[in-house]
Amino acid sequence: MLVIACAKMSTGKFIIACVCAVFPMSLPAQNAATAQKLFLKGDYAACLKISRQATPAEADFSSLAALEIRTLLETGSYNEAATRGRILWRRAPFDPELTLLVSRALRATGQSAQAESLLEQALQMQPNEPAAGNSRQSVAFGELLLAAKVDAKLVLERVLEPAKKIDPEGRAAYLAIGRLALANHDRELAAENFHEGFKRFPGDPEFALGLEMAGLTPPETTDGAARYVDLALRENPKFTAALLQKAALLEGRKNFSEAKVTLQEVLAINPHHPEAWAKLAAIALLEEDPATAEKALVNARKFQKSNPRVAEIVGTTLAAHYRFAEGIEFLRQASDEDPASPAIRLELGSNQLRFGQLEDGWKNVALANEADPYNVAAFNLIKLRDKLETYPVRELDGVSLRMSP
Repeated sequence: MLVIACAKMSTGKFIIACVCAVFPMSLPAQNAATAQKLFLKGDYAACLKISRQATPAEADFSSLAALEIRTLLETGSYNEAATRGRILWRRAPFDPELTLLVSRALRATGQSAQAESLLEQALQMQPNEPAAGNSRQSVAFGELLLAAKVDAKLVLERVLEPAKKIDPEGRAAYLAIGRLALANHDRELAAENFHEGFKRFPGDPEFALGLEMAGLTPPETTDGAARYVDLALRENPKFTAALLQKAALLEGRKNFSEAKVTLQEVLAINPHHPEAWAKLAAIALLEEDPATAEKALVNARKFQKSNPRVAEIVGTTLAAHYRFAEGIEFLRQASDEDPASPAIRLELGSNQLRFGQLEDGWKNVALANEADPYNVAAFNLIKLRDKLETYPVRELDGVSLRMSP
């Protein structure tokens, strides 16, 4: 049996290798499928009830354990997710999906060191080879590698695409590839995988949201829905990621009142959602209400004091409304909190370029490209920089202008 293994080098980087070994394989049972359907419909209480009934002797225990932690995270029970996660992980320590979710729970409660330790332990595991009807572990292991900042293109080609090829009926690979592509500004690959997933799993809200974020619009025959995010929320009105995307669309159109109403819907499901509070802080700053913004930021950082996503959301939102100076300061903070994130580095650099901070901007874009060569936006900007450097500079009244020959 061919399986994927990962080893940490003395440089701190991880390498992926293929080794031969044999592991017992368990097939998902009906309880996990039922609980997942409830989760995707937003019936989190019923999902939690089923998932908590699982025992380690059951074939689908690890799937249900992972779903329990995911449900607790979705509803903002972060401390309970971290506590339960430790217990469940000790009962199923070799399940990559459970490990990934427990590490997220630990990080959400400010236990970043413990989360990193858990990831490092998990990366020494050897997941089962993907098989028709059972690629979940392989896909989750790929997501573990991405969380550990392993080269995205390598994970895509060595782990995720083979899992999809072997198990074309499994939903996990389509979602993981689509999300990886979105994170790297590869909208074509993202759209392809979300579209294929949506065809295989009609009405699945996670695929609908993916299509929305890939920039696609539904065909006219799709029940009159104007956007895929509407389809996602029709299937699951409590889908917080879809509600956040809806709020972002409203905020982008400067419809701040409706955006705030939508963000309150998120907080009704998860009162501690850091991304919702961060977006509320950004809107308050845009509305010149610094006191409200400060309160929202305190709430956003209630469990994780140095959550780089909070500053990233605020900075990106401000910059999108041409508040570059403030936006760049928040993005600098986000980059300081997560210096290994090429996505934050790219966001910082691209906004510095827009604001005329050319030296720092190109430096940060180059660092993002070096850290993640697959990132399409960073790659394209580097190509643009190299092309611009061939253009002559014209000086006039203190203004420098590069013009094509």
